[in-house]
Amino acid sequence: MSDSLQHLRILCAAVESRNFKEAARRLGISPQSVTRSIQYLEGHHGEMLFLRNTRKVQVTSFGESLAQRARSALLEFDDLLNSNKVEEQQSLSGLVRITAPSAIGPSLVTPVIARINQQYPNIRFDLRFDDQRTDVVNERVDIGIRIGAIRDNRFIVRKLRNVHFHVVATPALLAQQGVPQKPQDLQQLPCTAIYDRSSGKAWPWEFINNQLLQHSNPVLLCDNIEAEYKFILNGGGIGQIIDFFAHRSIASGQLQEVLSEFAPEPWDMYVFRPQQGPVAPRIRIVFDALVKELSVDKRKS
Repeated sequence: MSDSLQHLRILCAAVESRNFKEAARRLGISPQSVTRSIQYLEGHHGEMLFLRNTRKVQVTSFGESLAQRARSALLEFDDLLNSNKVEEQQSLSGLVRITAPSAIGPSLVTPVIARINQQYPNIRFDLRFDDQRTDVVNERVDIGIRIGAIRDNRFIVRKLRNVHFHVVATPALLAQQGVPQKPQDLQQLPCTAIYDRSSGKAWPWEFINNQLLQHSNPVLLCDNIEAEYKFILNGGGIGQIIDFFAHRSIASGQLQEVLSEFAPEPWDMYVFRPQQGPVAPRIRIVFDALVKELSVDKRKS
């Protein structure tokens, strides 16, 4: 199909320019390619398209007629291709609803969304950053990002990376309160915790071999991981936080890690979308971009 179209384009250029070399120059091909295409069309139709001698090339009446028909066909074909591109652009528009934990949403997800928007300016975004598990189906979320296991077979799921947990505090607080030697020592120290709306209690801290530590009286109980991190960073307490916050503060000396030998197995981070029939192109574009960019570990960048 593509070769036949190219032969017709060459014919039209040759008829318009009345010169094979000029036609070749206009199309960015060799004069030999023009000659081969004309010979192919002449053999296919059993008619001469050009009368050629050493001095000039003259188009025949059949050649003129065929070129005129070819122009009409090529214009219609090009219009069809362009209309498909317009329809494709229109399909890459509309709203994409995304939910992600507040711990990673602003710093990791938002930059990816901004880059997608530059490439596809007609796609709009509704971002929800929440550390509690969102009811994706009822709230009509298109794409979700989650840290921790996903066991719902209604979702298309892609693993992105591992997430590590660190128990940290400021050096000044540890100098004042003492450095814990085992997880049980934390019960006597000012610790922070994240509020679990589903249970109405603090999320327990996890350690090696699935050991859990439940704080009965945390110095700070909140429902936002970034707020917890800022509290720890300002010397308010000891906290167990994920590497997205911990690694730079540990490297800079602002925070000191303790109990690293008791660290739990890393959790997995996933991107997922509901499995509900055909997927709109805009959602597939955003989903694939998130998978590609968030799978790259930038914790040490």
